[in-house]
Parts: sequence; C-alpha cells; structure tokens
Amino acid sequence: MPSVPIWGAVRVYHLCVIFFQIAMASNARPPPESPKQREESVSSDGKPYTIFISFCFNEEDRAENLKRSIDEAFGPGTCWICTDTIGRGQDIRHEIYLAIEKTPVFISAISQGYVDSKACQSEASLAKELDKVMIPILLDELEWPLKLSDGRMSALANIYAGKKYSSAFGTNKKELERQTKCVIDTIREALSIVYIEYHFGPKTEPCGTP
Repeated sequence: MPSVPIWGAVRVYHLCVIFFQIAMASNARPPPESPKQREESVSSDGKPYTIFISFCFNEEDRAENLKRSIDEAFGPGTCWICTDTIGRGQDIRHEIYLAIEKTPVFISAISQGYVDSKACQSEASLAKELDKVMIPILLDELEWPLKLSDGRMSALANIYAGKKYSSAFGTNKKELERQTKCVIDTIREALSIVYIEYHFGPKTEPCGTP
C-alpha cells in the first residue's frame, strides 16, 4: 500500500475543514426571533407605531383622512390602522389586540356606529385596561357622555369619563381645518406625556405636596 506524505495528509485535512465550513455557512439560518420581536408592531421603515386608531368599519374613509393628517404632522408610520397593516388570511381581532398592546396612544374615531359597536367598545376597554393614553375624537356631533342609538348610556361613557374630547366633523373647510389643528395639538400633548413617562417614569407630585 503506497504511503502518503505527511504534508499531503495535512493539506487534505485543511481542505476538508474549509469545505465543511463553506457547506455549514450555506445552510446557516438566522436565529429565531423572540416572541417580543415577532409581536412588536412596526411601520414599513422598521420603527414602532406610536398611535393606534380605532374606528367603525363604515367610517374607513374618515379614519384614513385622520391618519393622513396625523402622519403629515408627526411623520409617516406614526399610526397603526388595520386597513393598512392587516393582510389577507390574518386573524383580524388578534392583530388588533396585539397592536393596541404595543402602541402607547389609543385614538377612538367616534361615530354613532362606533358607539353602538361591541367590537369598538372592546378595543377601547382593552386600551383602558392596559393604561394607554386615550384620545376620543368625535367624527359626528354626538351627545357627551356617549349614548347608544336607543338612548341608553354606552360603555364608552364610563371608559372616557372625565376626559375631554376633540371634534373632527366641521361642516366647512375652515371649520374642519381649525378642528384638525386642535386634534393635532391634543395628540402632540399626548405624545409629550408618552415621551416623558418613557424616559423619566410616570409624573409624580413634588416632594412636600400634601
């Protein structure tokens, strides 16, 4: 049996190691995402959404207009809205609840249909339970506290008890522009609260306050 020079055997061994490493690299897969990474709601540019817009589906156009106004004021990708982010075949209710959990600000775009909707009430109830910064915006001129179509008090009346609402139902362009500005100012204040609490913790009373 012919002998193999030592240097030849070493060279063959090194080549085998190199080929093995190349094969492993070609089959490599990135590590699986953690549940937190998978669940985090992010916009198309990879940034987390800040605002969740809750609305009744028959008010989709007005909710989209509200989203556009907010994105113009604070940058694209600020708002999570189901019509833009939920794909075909996904569990709509699950995706909505997940998005509410991940966004610090919750906006109710309120029409009478919204007030009467059990699903919309559930979304607002979850936001309150999760202690989100909540902003009610009236798309219609409704009685406040909010009532159902049959005149009974809505669950939303308790959810938004003590909160001020903003209006976005101007009957002419000038009035609607004024209302939109007020809405944006309200949202800007809410975002400042979110920023302060994120970086410095919840606001507390000064020392010595009775």
